Amino acid sequence: MRPLRLSLLFAALVLAAGHGQARAVPPSPAAAVVRIPSHGASATVIDTRDGATLLLGCAHAFQGADRRTPIALDVPVPAAGRAKRAAIRLLDVDYAADLSLILLEDGPLPYVAPVAPAGHKPGQRIVSVGYDAMRWPAVEQPATILAFSPATTFTRERPGHGRSGGGLLDLDNGCLIGVVQGYETAGARRGVYVSHATVLRFLDKARGERGGVSPPSFPTPLGALTRPRSPC
Repeated sequence: MRPLRLSLLFAALVLAAGHGQARAVPPSPAAAVVRIPSHGASATVIDTRDGATLLLGCAHAFQGADRRTPIALDVPVPAAGRAKRAAIRLLDVDYAADLSLILLEDGPLPYVAPVAPAGHKPGQRIVSVGYDAMRWPAVEQPATILAFSPATTFTRERPGHGRSGGGLLDLDNGCLIGVVQGYETAGARRGVYVSHATVLRFLDKARGERGGVSPPSFPTPLGALTRPRSPC
């Protein structure tokens, strides 16, 4: 299925520490996960530089009328600051893979969790990160990987609602290895994540369709699940 390419430009309110809260954020890859209160979802900063930041999230947050809803972001920073206006562009959405790519025309941001390269072997400290029920700060839940398929990674722990689009992160290597998608509603009731391989294919296709041009450079169809699932 060909990804739906969106080129709408939105005014975005970037909240430096979430509703002006003066809260220190630890220098962890988990701090690269931002809140999208306008869409009830999360996303991860995977690349950031002067004037341009890429965020990877889920596609199901942008279904229907939500495709045109202005996007607001709450961005973790070391110390609270004043809210600021920026612009964002929804670069690519692939509903089959349940992935989205957002360009924030601001940066560099202080925290980033780049996508792991092909062939990456995860470390021992794997966490699932996002904003359950849109509460601040983000939940950082240890994740136990149980199984892989070409399209999906399954964990023992189930993510909460609002964590959709957040990151499955390898803290040992400081990188993203999956995107929160949902959980099974029957059987083992496992957590469900878009796989690392699917993320890489999505980003490679996005880069190719955009001619590999900057800004920014990009980091080097979901099959049916065996059991019913619910998005977060």
